[in-house]
Amino acid sequence: AAALRPCSEQDDRQVWRMRGDELRTGAGRCLHLDARDQASSVAEVRRCESLKRVWAFQRNASRITLGDSLCLSAPSPGRLSAAIIVDWCNAADNRQSFKFYASGQIRTEVGGMCVDASPPHEDGGLIHLWTCDASIDNQRWRIHGADALPGDAPESTGD
Repeated sequence: AAALRPCSEQDDRQVWRMRGDELRTGAGRCLHLDARDQASSVAEVRRCESLKRVWAFQRNASRITLGDSLCLSAPSPGRLSAAIIVDWCNAADNRQSFKFYASGQIRTEVGGMCVDASPPHEDGGLIHLWTCDASIDNQRWRIHGADALPGDAPESTGD
């Protein structure tokens, strides 16, 4: 049975996980891992219809996970054009912490850079960090075609 209670981030009964099989860019490509779910693999974009990956947003932990043990990670979170990789999840690793904005932007907790799909937006295009700009399609991510990511962060991180 469902029950209404005062909100509490410490109450495990109130922690929800949004799951989806697509994390799309504004240009319509999907986040993809080329290797077979291996740590230190570089994230890229691909056509969505060929993917069979399930990504999860852990809002309470500010992480994006693939399966139960791999997380998106920004090894050089403050460096322009630094690659985004997938690594073993580690709750103490702040390079795996991201803020989700209603605009669809995903920003690193450390360094304040946005996750960006580098041009050209073709299969194999790399995912990297870039200066946040809400007007750039490559920085607007969607789940299952929704217009924005879930979250209570501000509308956008930049102009």
